[in-house]
Amino acid sequence: MSAVTWESKLREADDEHEVIAIVREFIARFDPHEIDALPAVCRPGKFFVADDVTAFAVSLAQHHCGDAVGSAELVHKLSAFFAEASNRLTQLLRSDNAFEGDERQSA
Repeated sequence: MSAVTWESKLREADDEHEVIAIVREFIARFDPHEIDALPAVCRPGKFFVADDVTAFAVSLAQHHCGDAVGSAELVHKLSAFFAEASNRLTQLLRSDNAFEGDERQSA
């Protein structure tokens, strides 16, 4: 799938659970050998909640993953995708918190 398709999937996600499912699907598409070739800090872990996604996005953005042969392109793909996923989660969670705040005020 192209990056546009993944971005579209993320934009269409309605909640945190959908984003997490998309993240897992995205990671599952990579060959395990590609992931193993990445520096340890750039290898994706388990994704259960929004914090797992955003923490990995920040880790990728902050860490220069060395000069490992062939990994720069994959690190870039991962970084771009996880930045989008993190942004979408922020939008969804902000929207959920605003909705909850409105409910509390009217109660």
